[in-house]
Amino acid sequence: MSCNVRIDTSSDYLLGKPIMLGETQIGYVNFGMHAKELTITNIKIFDEHQNQGYGTQVIKILEQKAKQNSCERLFVFHAPNSRSERFWLRNGFIVVEKTAVFCDLEKKL
Repeated sequence: MSCNVRIDTSSDYLLGKPIMLGETQIGYVNFGMHAKELTITNIKIFDEHQNQGYGTQVIKILEQKAKQNSCERLFVFHAPNSRSERFWLRNGFIVVEKTAVFCDLEKKL
């Protein structure tokens, strides 16, 4: 699958960096880097664009960004639910810790 989405780091959307497909915003992503880690706090693909591989493309973009900045892992935490957890696991993340209120996952680079 070719990467046809991009993260618009030149502007800010209220909830994060816009995820663009051509000139159309299809979602947003929040992330930050510190030490040797890129932490993803949220990826939202708007409903009409879900299940088309765009979230996976965003992760690939963030992996490249992390590697360019000498990060050793991607880290994400979210409220546990089976749909989002399946998404992260399908994209190579492993569960680090899971409780009734949160789930921490990582992907080593």
